[in-house]
Order: sequence, then C-alpha cells, then structure tokens
Amino acid sequence: VLLFKEYLLAAMRKIFLAVFPMRAYRAVRETLQFTDRAFGQFIIGKLFDSLIVWAIAFVVFAIARIPYYPMIATIVGVASIIPAFGPVLGMIPGFLIIFVKDPIMALVFLALAVLIQQVDGNIIGPKIVGSSTGLSAVWVITAIILIGAWIGPIGWFIGVPLFSVIYRLVGDFANRRLAKKSYPTDLALYETTTLPDVIGTYSPAAQAREDTPREKEETTHEEVDE
Repeated sequence: VLLFKEYLLAAMRKIFLAVFPMRAYRAVRETLQFTDRAFGQFIIGKLFDSLIVWAIAFVVFAIARIPYYPMIATIVGVASIIPAFGPVLGMIPGFLIIFVKDPIMALVFLALAVLIQQVDGNIIGPKIVGSSTGLSAVWVITAIILIGAWIGPIGWFIGVPLFSVIYRLVGDFANRRLAKKSYPTDLALYETTTLPDVIGTYSPAAQAREDTPREKEETTHEEVDE
C-alpha cells in the first residue's frame, strides 16, 4: 500500500471528484489531513511522554536502590504508552519481580511508581498530549473516559486523537453558523455576562434597529428646523 500510495490517492481523488462537487472534495480533504495530523502527533506525543516517564523512573529507582531498576524502569516507561490503564499494567510485573527479592523494596517501588504516574497523569501527560492534539488537559481526560467507556480498551489509546477530530469538526460547524448570523466566533467574548450587548454590536440586524430611530430623529429635527 505504501509503495503505490500516490497512485491510490490519485485514483481516489479522481473518483471522488467524478461523484461529488469541488466544495465537498475540499472539505473532506481538509478533514482527512487534520485527522492524519491529530493521530500522528498524538502517537509522537505519547512516545515522548513515555520516554520522560522512563527517564524519571530510571533516576528515581536508581537513587532509591530498587532491585533491577533498569529493567523495571523500562517496563514502567513502555506500559505508560497505554493511556489510563497502562500505568497499572506497568506496576504489577515490577512489583512481583521485586517482591521475590525484597518485599520491603517492593512496597517502596509501589509508592514511587504511584507518585511518578500521578505526576505524569496530572501534569506531564496532559501537557504533552494536549499540546500535540490541540486539546486542553480537561478535554484529554474527558476523551479517555468517554471514548474509553464507549469503545473499550481501544478507545483508551485512540480516544484523544478521535476526540480532537470531533472537537475540530464541531468547532468549525459552530463558527460557520455564527458567521452566517454575523455573530462573533471568539470564545472569550462568550464568557461575558453582557452577552446580548456583545452580540448586538456584531449583528447587522441589531445595528440596523439601532440606526433606524436615530435616522427618524434626525429627520424630525430637520423638519422642525425647516
């Protein structure tokens, strides 16, 4: 498929343009391009996040003198690629391996692993993954919960990029509808308590209603002066 990628894309463009108008072709092309970027950047972000988790775990476990810390840190780092459930999968084999050698150090490892995963899950992960997909931290967490519950384990991994695409499509639809009504599209303007006044300043219809009494008043003054 990769070898004949250009040929296949050209054939798909030809068939699509033969059936649908150019406007639909451009809309689909932009959506597919954004989807490709969202999934690609998410995968790169997760790999970078896992690398950071591995580095932190390696240093912390080495300082705490955790047995087999290079291997254990690698297990924790690789498991963190899986959102939400991955950290738990990484702790279980590490805990069992260390427990055989030293039960006390196994408890120390468990406490340190929980601390590292909390830092990653609440600070590092949402920042990196959120910036790679254009979503804020709250939307990243929401995507994992909702799509993970909807699709299952697969949704834990693809939930964030999939939600990013849905978020983009809904935002574009809302902006187009607002533009047709001549309403502002800036989200910050909708945080004000005087929203009707803000919308009124952008709406031509509201502006026309404001201008009409002034025109009548000016006409009345002119008649009085005459």
